[in-house]
Amino acid sequence: MTTVHFQIGRPSRDGPEPSRGELWLIPTRRIAVGKTVILPAPCVIPLDRGEATAQLTPTDPRWCWKIVEHTPGGGTRHVSVPDSDQLIEYADLDDIDPRTLKTKDYGEDSWQSWFDQHASQLKGPAGPKGDRGEKGEHGNRITIGTGAPGEPSADGIDGDVYIDAATGDLYQIKNQ
Repeated sequence: MTTVHFQIGRPSRDGPEPSRGELWLIPTRRIAVGKTVILPAPCVIPLDRGEATAQLTPTDPRWCWKIVEHTPGGGTRHVSVPDSDQLIEYADLDDIDPRTLKTKDYGEDSWQSWFDQHASQLKGPAGPKGDRGEKGEHGNRITIGTGAPGEPSADGIDGDVYIDAATGDLYQIKNQ
């Protein structure tokens, strides 16, 4: 679990002052924490002088947290929460597009930020050599570009498939 500190304020003539109200913390899908299934229902956290702290399950590439700010002038944010032992400020969380799960600020996918955070834990020892022999030549691939591929094509090798992104036309590459 990651500890997130919320600090919500509103403008006043003497500078920001603490907001009154509550926060609704809602996972955007059913998630499992150990053997417990957490439903996409609100956890209501009251603000105390504009502040609150909550333990949130770190997000993964399949979901994000929906935070509803039930305060004067409040809004709704969808955020990713990193797996961290450090206190994380709500203001520092990345905003996520809930339809695409892409980070709004700089376009990085939430799956990419999760992978970057966990990459060192995902690498295991090399397995034994398989029974299929040595690594072979370059295999066929799919390439996407705009416009038809040139002749001869610099867009691939014989047998590759090329997709014209502008029209959706498919081409099989043949460099003879």
